[in-house]
Parts: sequence; structure tokens; C-alpha cells
Amino acid sequence: MSALTGYIIKQVERTTQSAKRLRAIMVLMLVIANAGAVLLFRAAPPAIEYEQRYIVPTPAVLCPGDTFTYQVSIRVNQPNSVSYVTEGWCYVKGICPKTMQAAPYDVNFIDPYQVSAPATRTVPTTLPPGKWELRHCNTTRYSVGNDEPRQDVACYGAVLTVKDCEVQP
Repeated sequence: MSALTGYIIKQVERTTQSAKRLRAIMVLMLVIANAGAVLLFRAAPPAIEYEQRYIVPTPAVLCPGDTFTYQVSIRVNQPNSVSYVTEGWCYVKGICPKTMQAAPYDVNFIDPYQVSAPATRTVPTTLPPGKWELRHCNTTRYSVGNDEPRQDVACYGAVLTVKDCEVQP
């Protein structure tokens, strides 16, 4: 038996006979285990982030068929991902009529990037008067580590008022 092995065995025997040392080692092992768990389950940033959840359009009161703009800032954090994009008109209280939803589409992201740019939309001519919200959402699919699939959702809304602009005879 080597001197090092003998020394380690002697120290283990001394530690098991000392309650203070045993408690100190157990606390140290718990701290190391907790640090490992934190690192293992650390929350990564979402795949896509919008700077604002609610965006103010210009102008905020429109007629059906009018065009409005708003500033949108997006940050793509996850490379090699695919976003399923949905957009549609919803009542402010939460109901989204199926006839007011645009066809969804997919967007591929190869590298992370960030951009802030104006977006332009047109109020549908079939949209009745009232308070409406244009909702835009990305459901982003990607994988990390050993191809573990993940999915994040990011949305924003632009609230506006559609007024009755019919020309009366």
C-alpha cells in the first residue's frame, strides 16, 4: 500500500469519527450539488424576444383600409432555429375570429441577430368598428445539447381603434 493511500484512509477514519468534520463535508457536498443543479438547469434566454409586448401604432385610430406603422424590435438569440409565425386581428378582450387570421408561415434563422425597424400593416376593410389588437406571435423550435428539442413562444400586440368611416348619403 502506498503512503498516499494510507494517508487518505487515515483521514477518512478521522473524519468519520469527528461529527464536526462530517457535517462540514456534508454541507460542502450539498453546496457543490446545488451549484451543479443550478448550472444544469440554468434558464437560457428565449429563442426570440420582442423589446415590447404592446406596441403603439401610428395613427392609433383608423378607418378600415387605412395603413398604420409601428416600430418593432426583435432579438434572435437561438441560431439554427425555425419560427412558425402567426398574425391576426383580435378583439381586445381576447377573442380572435378565425376569418381575421393571416396564413401562418415559417422563418429559418441561421445566426443570432438583433434588428429594430418600422412595420407597416393595413386595417382589413372587413374589420368592424371597435377596439382591436393586431397580434403577432413566433413559436420557435430549436435544439440544444444532445438534440433535445425545445420550443419558445414570443408575441407582441398593437392595439388600435377602428372607427366607422362609412360615407352616409
